[in-house]
Amino acid sequence: MRSTDGTQVQPGSSTADPARSGGIALLVISAATVLAYSNTFRASFHLDDLPLIVQNPALRDLRTLWPPSGSRWLGYVTFAFNYRMGGSAVFGYHLVNVAIHVCNGLLIHALAAVTLRTPALRRAEVGPLVGRYLPLAAGLLFAVHPLATQAVTYVIQRFASLAALFYLLSLVLYAEARLSAEADRPAGARVAGFATLSVLAAVAAMKTKEISVTLPFVAAGYELLFLRPGRRLLPLLILAPLAATPLLVIVQPALRDVVADAGISSAVYLLTQTRVVVRYLRLLVLPVGQNFDYDFPLSKSLSEPAVLLSIALLLAVGAFAALLLVRALGTRRGAGLLGFFGIAWVFVTLSVESSFIPIKDVIFEHRMYLPSAGAAIALGTALLWGVERLRLRAALGLQCAAALSITCAPLAAATYRRNAVWQDELTLWSDVVAKSPGKARAHHSLGVAHSARGELNGAVSEYLLALRIRPWYPEALTNLGNAYAALGRLDEAIRQYRRAVLVAPGLPEAHNNLGNTLAAQGLREEALREYREALRLDPNLPEAKANLRRLEPLDPAMKREQP
Repeated sequence: MRSTDGTQVQPGSSTADPARSGGIALLVISAATVLAYSNTFRASFHLDDLPLIVQNPALRDLRTLWPPSGSRWLGYVTFAFNYRMGGSAVFGYHLVNVAIHVCNGLLIHALAAVTLRTPALRRAEVGPLVGRYLPLAAGLLFAVHPLATQAVTYVIQRFASLAALFYLLSLVLYAEARLSAEADRPAGARVAGFATLSVLAAVAAMKTKEISVTLPFVAAGYELLFLRPGRRLLPLLILAPLAATPLLVIVQPALRDVVADAGISSAVYLLTQTRVVVRYLRLLVLPVGQNFDYDFPLSKSLSEPAVLLSIALLLAVGAFAALLLVRALGTRRGAGLLGFFGIAWVFVTLSVESSFIPIKDVIFEHRMYLPSAGAAIALGTALLWGVERLRLRAALGLQCAAALSITCAPLAAATYRRNAVWQDELTLWSDVVAKSPGKARAHHSLGVAHSARGELNGAVSEYLLALRIRPWYPEALTNLGNAYAALGRLDEAIRQYRRAVLVAPGLPEAHNNLGNTLAAQGLREEALREYREALRLDPNLPEAKANLRRLEPLDPAMKREQP
């Protein structure tokens, strides 16, 4: 591989890698990641963490997770081990999440390094900075970018980061298998070993999150772009088992459930995603204004100016990527191949969650975690290529250090600041309300945070704001009733509970709490009726059982349960 000035650059040699086989680069990536996330280890659980981790009885006994079932089985196994080791103490969960993120930064380093050794790039012109320092630049940009914070600091989104780990590992092992097969004296055992491990990693990815189904497509594209197999059979023999792994994901039933739950048509979702993807791309380049719970309006017509502009921007990005590829193939410029690969990766890996398959929440930043891996390679290439164009006289290592300091230090600082928002429910939802003041869920969740701290008047204010936006919000009605009851405003509490059970008669907690308030007012028969309804909806609700036993200890239904 030759640089643009005609000098020979051999990736992996001591000349090409001043970090001595990447050891210093790996240390830099690991240390920067830990520092950027050092304020997350005590951050509280949030939103889906509670029902899926803290209150999930399936995680209490590892035997309930065997035999394997579901497309997220492996992720739940890791949560079960976390619970086994430390219960609901949040530190262990964050420690595992940060460790996974460190590994992913190192895997991106490995992917960039192995890609620089492929036949296509060995024959191409690659500048000295790109050829020597792209693995470090790509791994570091990914590791400290604030767009990754939601997938790392929001505990339940381990599904996204863990799936990315196995996805990247599978692709790196696949590339190693193919390069071993291309060697002058290929070792069959080495090829078979790498290929087998690649398939096993792919299986693990498929059993962690559904986004992994794009892996065979990325591997096939990698094959065509960098390995160029020609008519030989061996690449197909290595790729075929990898291509079969998505069969482990039961796609059709899952998709039907998603569409049924979303309440959004495929056409509306697709139109909306044009704007969502543009937002994601903007956050990659300019990560400001991040939000846990966006108030993102749906797009219902192709003629909307925002949709037309978004489509134009996405087509422009696609055209730019195609131009990079055409020019790279025509002039053998390796930077163009790497740039095209990174951009294509973003769109392919986003396709599961940002296309026509409706998901209830149209935008979440953790969905960009896996796509950001390709973006890091593209951005790292662009950064180093740009520095090369300056033709500075300084040593290459100094040029790289300066470029990465200027770009990655602000990103790491932004990541640290963003992680501070996740410290507890109050800090998180206060941030969301400031950025999404018109979203009912944000106000309701902030009300719950105030209530947990005993700030009942603040909770009432947020619940009322939530109900002003969404008047028949059953959880907000129930919690508003709870706040009124705690304040001694029993008549108002009963009114809110009755509204809650009217709009959502299947909420056992609302019936139970209504029973408590009625009992406090001496309305015994009405309270008993509500407790019984709560137990009919949820026979295992302990509060309702205890309340019914307390109010009517001689009730025949209760006698049968007494020892």
